[in-house]
Amino acid sequence: MELTATLLELNLHCAKDLKNVNLFTKMNVYAVVSFIGKCCTTQKSPVDKKCGACPNWNYAMMMPINEAIARRDHHKLVIRLKSDRMFGDKEIGTVQVLIRDLLDHNESNGKVEFQNLSCSVRLPNGKIKGVLNFSYKFGDTFTIPAVPVSAHPPPPSQGMDKSASPPPAGYPPMQQALFIEERVGNADWAGVEDGLDCAF
Repeated sequence: MELTATLLELNLHCAKDLKNVNLFTKMNVYAVVSFIGKCCTTQKSPVDKKCGACPNWNYAMMMPINEAIARRDHHKLVIRLKSDRMFGDKEIGTVQVLIRDLLDHNESNGKVEFQNLSCSVRLPNGKIKGVLNFSYKFGDTFTIPAVPVSAHPPPPSQGMDKSASPPPAGYPPMQQALFIEERVGNADWAGVEDGLDCAF
């Protein structure tokens, strides 16, 4: 079947006053961005190795979303900030925003090129420490043609968990992301609190 997508464009600019989770050394901070949590599309920023608790990235990324599903299932944009370390990376904090709020805010402001947001960073213990600055815009809505049936793998064998099956082989990356989005619905948001961190 055909899949309808809207392209979400993000520019991760910088963060300020983050908690230093390293005991003796300056942090090397990067961001992991997703909008279905651990179950779907995830992208990672470069590691900032110069600015410690005030990293600068100015890094652009694009992620396809299905607007109707995002509104219906209350999907969130989740940005996890982490410290790159030799013996295991450590999470600094998380920012999360409802995709629905981004869409509504975008429409109410006349769909300008990019809109800037400053969001509080929530620590793993639930406290607030630091601010993340990013901008975003939504591109045009488009339709991705269906892949021929012959490109799909055979159905899962009896007894397998169909909800955990991978996207069909032969789908390009953007279609795979939307396929998982439709299959997952309300994803398992492990480690993400219910409170939102950005005010519009």
